[in-house]
Amino acid sequence: MKKVITFTKSINFKTRIAEITSIEVNHDLKLNENNELKGNLIISGKYKMTEASIIEEDFNFNLPSVIAIDSKYDTSNLNMTISDFNYEIINEEGLNVTVDIELNGLEEVRNDIKIPIEIDEIKEKVEYENPIENLENELVDLKDENNHQEVVENKDISTVLSDLTNTEETFSTYHVYIVREGDTIDQILDKYNISREELSNYNNLDNINLGTKLIIPCSND
Repeated sequence: MKKVITFTKSINFKTRIAEITSIEVNHDLKLNENNELKGNLIISGKYKMTEASIIEEDFNFNLPSVIAIDSKYDTSNLNMTISDFNYEIINEEGLNVTVDIELNGLEEVRNDIKIPIEIDEIKEKVEYENPIENLENELVDLKDENNHQEVVENKDISTVLSDLTNTEETFSTYHVYIVREGDTIDQILDKYNISREELSNYNNLDNINLGTKLIIPCSND
């Protein structure tokens, strides 16, 4: 398993900084008995106090840092590297530094068995842990007339149309109408030449707002 930990630190200089002429980052982080990587990020290099200066000054800062590792991981093969480093001079008085520490070789322990964790395996688990077919047990049969209206309100429009197509009702064609500003129920009924009762069989007419999607049945006739 690979994991990247990002540290952002601020460094204050005792003198003015006009230019960083060289800079590097190291560390002395070590794993302790508490499963913590503890130590310092070491930022060092040279700088000029003025742009016109030909004199370079040395600097060296130890920045205390701790990385706590969950006890579920085995760290016997842990390998640690600095994978990225950036800095920015702030108001000619200090530096903001960002350091990425990359941890490799962590293994998750399950029942005393070491299992390497790969990114692809994590992705697959997320994508396929709850297959869509498992949702079938949560759907209510549309043939239950007592619950028909509630089911239509909560199911996806495409699912509703699919289920309605499989019933043996008079209607076999359906439109989806999006309610616009100024629309009234009577206008919609007149436009599609259906009764209020027919429309209410497929929609909750007590909860219609701007943008509501209405299922409009169309007779075979």
